[in-house]
Amino acid sequence: MLAAATVAAAAIASTSPAAACLLASTCERPSLEFELSELEVTPRVLPERTPVPVTVSGGARITIADGTHPSALREAVVDVDRDVAFDVEGLPACGYRQLASRESDAARDVCRRAILGWGTAVVLVTYPESRPIPLETDVTLFNGGARGRATRLFLHGFLPIPRPRAIVAPVTLEPAPGNRGGLHATIAIPRTSEGHGSLIDFALTVRRTFPTDDGAKGTFLSARCPDARFEVTMPKLVFKNEIGTPGVAPQIVLKRSVFLPCMPERSR
Repeated sequence: MLAAATVAAAAIASTSPAAACLLASTCERPSLEFELSELEVTPRVLPERTPVPVTVSGGARITIADGTHPSALREAVVDVDRDVAFDVEGLPACGYRQLASRESDAARDVCRRAILGWGTAVVLVTYPESRPIPLETDVTLFNGGARGRATRLFLHGFLPIPRPRAIVAPVTLEPAPGNRGGLHATIAIPRTSEGHGSLIDFALTVRRTFPTDDGAKGTFLSARCPDARFEVTMPKLVFKNEIGTPGVAPQIVLKRSVFLPCMPERSR
């Protein structure tokens, strides 16, 4: 894993209009922090021209300096440069309804052949007049099938309170718009714990290959390394203050840009 210090990151934060706060003094709390960590593409040494299968792993942590319950991440848009590609041809798909009512183990059992990745997530649940409760869940990434130029994936987790419920976040993968190439992903994160839950920690590994029906191996993610780095941008991370925390804007939008190093395999 690459330590967070090895990743060059730039961040810009903006909030909704100031009218969201009744008094200016109530809007002066520290900004929400979204930290990316341990981002890695494996193998690190890659051909300059011909893409090969890769595994991608990484994590994120969400905090706020004064200990206020963080606003809930509800949408994330991620763009990856043109040296990374995806393909789900030959991979079985799993539908939303197959996942929406199942715990983690049951979801993996019924859709085992559609699994593309796995990890963990922590959701902080805060109710009035009670201490915050961190809930950890396994996270599994499933293939949901391709339609036209778009591929649907599902991130699945399970929370036991306030009532047992599967959390299924749809992910839409598309080629980046225009002629610049690359990947464009949109993740829609559902409301959790009746609005009282906020994601605070997340880690995921996405595997490079999968078995196909004919016994061969398909490649989900492939990459090349012509310029010693991959660029990942997050033009929109939308957080919503769903429990009405005083002094916090109803919506916060963050941006991130990250460069991941790789090593070109020089031709002999």
